[in-house]
Amino acid sequence: MHKFFGILSVCLLWGGAALAQDGSSASFTVVVNSNANLRSCAGTTCDVVGQVAAGDVLEVLGTEEDWYHIRTEAGDEAYIANFLVTRGPDEILTLEEWYQDEETDCEVQISNDRGDMDMYILIAGENQDNVVVDLYRPNETRALPVAGQNLAEFIDSEGEFYIYQYYSWSIGWPLGMYNIEYAIDDVTRRLGFEVSERGEYTVRVYCSMNWESGSESNASVITMSGVISVGDSIEGEIAEGERRQYILTADSDMTVNIAITDPTGDFDSFLRVYNDRGDLIDQNDDIERGQLNSLLEGFELAAGATIIIEVGAYEDASAGSFTLSVLPAE
Repeated sequence: MHKFFGILSVCLLWGGAALAQDGSSASFTVVVNSNANLRSCAGTTCDVVGQVAAGDVLEVLGTEEDWYHIRTEAGDEAYIANFLVTRGPDEILTLEEWYQDEETDCEVQISNDRGDMDMYILIAGENQDNVVVDLYRPNETRALPVAGQNLAEFIDSEGEFYIYQYYSWSIGWPLGMYNIEYAIDDVTRRLGFEVSERGEYTVRVYCSMNWESGSESNASVITMSGVISVGDSIEGEIAEGERRQYILTADSDMTVNIAITDPTGDFDSFLRVYNDRGDLIDQNDDIERGQLNSLLEGFELAAGATIIIEVGAYEDASAGSFTLSVLPAE
């Protein structure tokens, strides 16, 4: 199941600051920094309903601006300002052992190899495009900025891809307790691991498609099938319940036509396009009534933008051959 072996870099997905995910609901724990008041609502004018002491662990039920809606160890619910607490790891991982997170269907492993001190993250599994992973150094509350992400292919398994997330060469890596935080929709998990000696650390995050991401899907298999460029046409086949995804990165500002065609006219295709965060941004079932091919005409791309093009069938209910083409719009 876990196929993190050699890598072959394929394309740059993006570069820039670390991604974060905020929401009104949450599920994680925080540790109280020093004695503090709990309030009946999210504000300093709200009634004080209790106190907590330094070191108390609180379960976060949701967020409201700069406040956490929490539940104490005694089961009482209240609000506390977020600057009064520090996000604590939900679990402490043991190096080399796989951790199974039943809530998100993700598995995580930290490994250490001899070499210069460095750290990077590999994200894999059918749900890899819906997962955001951040890394925190010891005693820091801001996630490290991510230098970029590469799409890489498992050397021993043709057609299976994963995301290689890396950091600037200038970042220092002190010894101590590190935290990784990964998010899927409204669920955020933070895991700690101790770095007690120098070496090359790899964080592996494997997430399956059992997680309900909020979008309706009858697909049983979603496969990352490779890279496509403007001007290319790719032929393939999909089985019933299968979808295939292809990565496209624009070299410049351009407008393209994205099409799925079947010369026989029997395959009822469905075309979807996602951004590099996995959010659905456009889709098409049939070009016109009575025509089963799919087309997104006049699709605009900004220079450097990365999209995921997905080939599927209507309601994921049929199989067939297809040609996926991305051509400049006339």
